[in-house]
Amino acid sequence: MTKLSILFIIAFSTQSFARTYGQEKNISLRLENVQLKKVFKAIENQGYFRFVYKDDILPREQLVSISVKDASLDEVLGRVLANTSLGYRRLSDNLIVITKDRGQHHTEARPQNTAPPADDLSAYATPVTGKITNAKGESLAGVTVQEQGTNNATTSRDDGTFTINVTSADATLVFSYVGYQQQQVQLKGETNLNITLTAETSNLNEAIVIGYQTVRRKDLTGATGVVNMTDAGRITASTVGETLQGLVPGVTVRNPGNPGANPIVEIRGVGSFSSSDPLYVVDGMLTNENPVINPDDVASIQILKDASASAIYGSRAGNGVIIITTKRGKNGPAKFSVSAKYGSQMLPKKWNVMDASGYLKTTQTEYSNSQVALPAGVAAQIANPTINTDWQDAIIRTGNDQDYNLGISGGSTTSSYLISGSYYRNQGVLIGNDFQRPSLRINTETHRGRFSFGENLMLSTSMSNYPGGGINAFYEAPTMPPIIAVKGQQYTTIPSDPAGWGFGTNDVPTFANNYVAVANLDKIYATDSRIVGNAYAEFKFTDWLSYRFNAGAEVSFYYNREVRDTGIWRYENQPPATSVAETRQTYTNFLMEHTLNFNRSFGLHSISAVVGFSRTIDKTDFTTAAATGLVSTGNSIYTTLTTAQGAASVGGGTNVDWRQHGYLGRINYTYNDKYLLTLTGRIDEDSRFGPDKRTGYFPSAAAGWRISKEQFFNVAWIDDLKIRGSYGQLGISSALDNLGSFPYLAV
Repeated sequence: MTKLSILFIIAFSTQSFARTYGQEKNISLRLENVQLKKVFKAIENQGYFRFVYKDDILPREQLVSISVKDASLDEVLGRVLANTSLGYRRLSDNLIVITKDRGQHHTEARPQNTAPPADDLSAYATPVTGKITNAKGESLAGVTVQEQGTNNATTSRDDGTFTINVTSADATLVFSYVGYQQQQVQLKGETNLNITLTAETSNLNEAIVIGYQTVRRKDLTGATGVVNMTDAGRITASTVGETLQGLVPGVTVRNPGNPGANPIVEIRGVGSFSSSDPLYVVDGMLTNENPVINPDDVASIQILKDASASAIYGSRAGNGVIIITTKRGKNGPAKFSVSAKYGSQMLPKKWNVMDASGYLKTTQTEYSNSQVALPAGVAAQIANPTINTDWQDAIIRTGNDQDYNLGISGGSTTSSYLISGSYYRNQGVLIGNDFQRPSLRINTETHRGRFSFGENLMLSTSMSNYPGGGINAFYEAPTMPPIIAVKGQQYTTIPSDPAGWGFGTNDVPTFANNYVAVANLDKIYATDSRIVGNAYAEFKFTDWLSYRFNAGAEVSFYYNREVRDTGIWRYENQPPATSVAETRQTYTNFLMEHTLNFNRSFGLHSISAVVGFSRTIDKTDFTTAAATGLVSTGNSIYTTLTTAQGAASVGGGTNVDWRQHGYLGRINYTYNDKYLLTLTGRIDEDSRFGPDKRTGYFPSAAAGWRISKEQFFNVAWIDDLKIRGSYGQLGISSALDNLGSFPYLAV
C-alpha cells in the first residue's frame, strides 16, 4: 500500500471527529505546572482536536504553564513544545500526531525516499477492524479497544464492530469491558479480528454465613462485610484480628505492637466505653478472640456490622459480630499442605537525638547561662568524654516472625477430615519481648442419608515473655542522657544496684528509666493453653426443613509468673524486695443450641427461616500466690514460691460466673430476586441482672430493592444495584465483663 493510500485511510477514519475541514478552531487555555498529557487532554475537551502519541515519548517530569485566549493550534503547540524535543504532524484539520522529531510541525506529505522517525505514528498507521461478542455470541457495544503503550483507543459500535488505526502490524490491542475479563491480542499482521470476551465469575451467588443460616451474597439486606481470604493470606499475623486490617470497610484494627497482643477491633466505631470488642463465632462456637486462633486455619470471615445483620445474637452483638469458618476436608485422596514464612521486623524511624558531644555542649551552655555549677558527672565527661550511649540502639533490635503450617485433608462422598498443625513465633523489636504458639486442629464431618454429624476441635498453647514495671520504652530511651552507660562497674556503688545498671544520679540527674535493666530485673512469663471445639448433629426431615443440635465448649488454663530480681532502674527508686508472684486461672465457656431451618421456593417466591434456642454458661476461677525474699547463690536466683524466705500471700475466687439463654428467629423473603425483606428477633435472659431486669428484646427489620432488575433500569456499566434500609436494637452484655459477676441487690 502506498503512503498516499495510507494517509487517505487515516483521513477517512477521522471524519467522525470533524465534519468541516479547512476551518481553523481557536483554543483558550489557562493551565499552570501540568504535564503535557493534561494539556493535550484539555484541548481535546474543547471538542474539536484529537491527539495521538506514544506515552513513552512524553517527558513525565517536565511541567508546562500556558495562558491563551482564542489562539491557534500552531501557536499553542509552539509554546508548550518549545522546551522539549517533540514535534507534531497534522494529518487533518483536527487529528494531530505528536512525534519525537522536533523539526516536525507541519501538514505536508513526507518527501519520497525519506525514512520516517520510529515514533511517527502516521507513517505506520494500519487499519484494523473486527467484531466483539460474548460467549453466547451476543454483540457487545461500548467495549474499549486500546493499542497497548499508547493513548490510541476507540469503542465498539452497537453491533459490536470496531475500527482502529494502529502504529504497527505487530501491535497489541487491549479489550476492556465492565463485567468481563480483560483480553490482550497481538495482531501479528492480522487486520480483521473476531473477539470473544469471557464474563468475570460473579460472586453474587456466593454463600455467606450470617448466623445460623447461609444466604446468597446478592440476597443480603443487612450490612455484612466479607473478607477476601487471598488478601488476608498475604499477611503474616499472630491473630485473626490483625488479618482484618484494611480489608473490610467500617472495620478499624489497632495493634498494640507487642508480640502476641490482641488487636483492638472496632466495627463502625465504639459501641461502649467499657468494651468495644465484637462477638466472635468460630464454627458455630461463641467465643472471645484470642491469640490462640491460627489464621492459617481460617477458610472464611464474615463481619456483621449493623443491627439488622447482628440482631440474631441479641445482647452480645452491640459491637458487631465476626463469624469465622475454619477449613474442611474435601472429597478426594489425601492432600498434604506445607507452608513456611519468615519475616523481619524493624522500626521504620527512630527519634533524632543528640550524641554525647552534642548533649555535653548543650548542657554546658544551659548551666552557664543559668550561672549554675555543672553536676560533677557532666563536668567529668566534658573533661574526659568516655561514654556515648545510643539508648535507642540499646533496647531496639531487628525482630522476626516465623509461621510454619503442616496439614493433611481428604474425604469421600460421605465423610471428610482435616488435620493441621502449626507453629508461630514472634520475636519483638524490643528486647525481652517474644511470643510463640503451637496449635493443632482436627475437623471432621460425616453424612449418612438425611443424618449428618461432625466436630471442630482446636488445641493450642501460647507462651509469652515480656518485662514488667509498666515502662514505656519508646518514651524512656530518647530521654535518657547519652553520657550514662547501660551498665558499668562505676555504678555498683549506688545503693540497691549490685549489678551496676546505669541511671540518673546526683552527678548526672535524670528521672528516665533504664529499660535494659527493667528487662533483666522484672521478667514475666505467661502461658495460655486452650481447648476450643464443638460437635453437631443435623437431621433433614425434607429437602427444605432440617433440625440441628450444636454443643460447644471452650476451656482455658492460664498461668502467669512474675519474678522481681535485686536492683533498681531509676534515680531515687525505692528498692523493692525480691519476689515471685503466680496467677493460675481456669476459664470455661459452654454452649448448647437447638435450631430449626426452613428453606423453600414457590415460583417467584423464596423463603428461608430459622428459629432456635441458645444457652451459654460462662465461668472464671483464679488462684494467686506471692512471696518475697528470694534466695540467691552466686549469680543464680531461686524463683519458686517454696524457696522464698519472706512474707507470703495467697488469694483466689470466682470473678466471673453467669448464665444466659435466648430465643432467636429470622425470616428472609425474596420475590423474583428483586424485592427482599428480612425480619429478625431475639429474646435474651441474663443471670447478672435482677429477676425483673433479666429479659431483653432485640428486634430488627431490613428491606432491599434490586433496582437493576427493573425494566426501566438500563445502565450498561452497572451489573447489579440494590437499595436497602434497616432498623434494629442490640445489647452490649460484654460491658459487664469488666464489672465481674456479683449477687444482685434490690434497691
